[in-house]
Amino acid sequence: MTSSTQPDRIFAIDVGDLYLKFLFMEKNRAVLWGREELNVIFWRRPLEHIWEMVQNFFLSWKEREQGSVVLGFSPSSLKASFVSHTLSRESSDVIAAAEEQSLMQEFQKILEEKALETLSRESGIRKEDFVLERFTALEKKIDGYAVASFKDFKGKEVTVRGLGVFLLRSHHEILEYIVRQYKLGVPLLSHEAESLTLFAKEKGLDALFIDVGDTHTALSLVQGQSLALSDVLSFGGDRFTQILMRSLGMKANIAREFKERYVKGQLSEDLRSRMKELFLPEARNLITLIQERMQEKGFAFSYPVFLFGGGANLEELKEAAQEQVQDVSLLLPKDVFAIQNFPPELNCQYTPLVLQVYYASKKIS
Repeated sequence: MTSSTQPDRIFAIDVGDLYLKFLFMEKNRAVLWGREELNVIFWRRPLEHIWEMVQNFFLSWKEREQGSVVLGFSPSSLKASFVSHTLSRESSDVIAAAEEQSLMQEFQKILEEKALETLSRESGIRKEDFVLERFTALEKKIDGYAVASFKDFKGKEVTVRGLGVFLLRSHHEILEYIVRQYKLGVPLLSHEAESLTLFAKEKGLDALFIDVGDTHTALSLVQGQSLALSDVLSFGGDRFTQILMRSLGMKANIAREFKERYVKGQLSEDLRSRMKELFLPEARNLITLIQERMQEKGFAFSYPVFLFGGGANLEELKEAAQEQVQDVSLLLPKDVFAIQNFPPELNCQYTPLVLQVYYASKKIS
């Protein structure tokens, strides 16, 4: 499952909660990649360090204006909000192009505000703390029937369902810094749910995608080639780190290193058995939370499941998911986009980063 699209150059940056990952790709070949520890307050230093490493590769790019910069953020800071609205028409005439344009302008204004209000209510974060990055109409209906365009149709009730993408104002400073410091133009802002929708449509998948990040888990459900659900749980891979800290008395950095050694199979059988005893109940807790959230939104936990993100490297998570649904797979970087000379292609911790590359390839192809 790899894309054949071949963009010339892509520079992708994934700003997580604990780590910042980056990949500079030229003609589908990884030139530089890496991971930097990230402090949400002192975030300039890792970005400066990355720029020190990659800036020489951009000299010819800037001269020829070739390439694309794509930026992604943790679901804790880059959020999506589903909303819909219905307007009633007084006229019974066929909708002309001018009326459609007027309708869409009215929908845009109403839905953007509605999306912000919904997001603020559900997240508990003030509206003024968000910056709207874009609003995309996902579905249009006339009197309950789906249409690609309102033009040339009659009807009384017109409905638009869409997705607003918002970035926390505090993190918007990071975007502005990259534009100012890197001088590579305005980067594409990639929301994971949008990238996964493009990917699922290309592969003909109806599936639930679960990204277990450092501090949050993002859910994206694609149904009938359309994004049906985008949600976030305050439960990430760092919960397993905390278990080690509590149970074994480790400091955070030691516990994270210990967890990585466990994933790589570098611990003794006795230790692995003990870790499994600690991790499996917490993995089941996460799957239960996902089931409950989906039920709240009107969906059953019955779709094929694709797991990725750093937390998905724990085999207990796949085991817990398989206890509830049979079709469970890891979504690896190599499944999303074929990149030569990229050793992390089998590490699902890097799948969100490669999803950004995939998104950029679709936007510039």
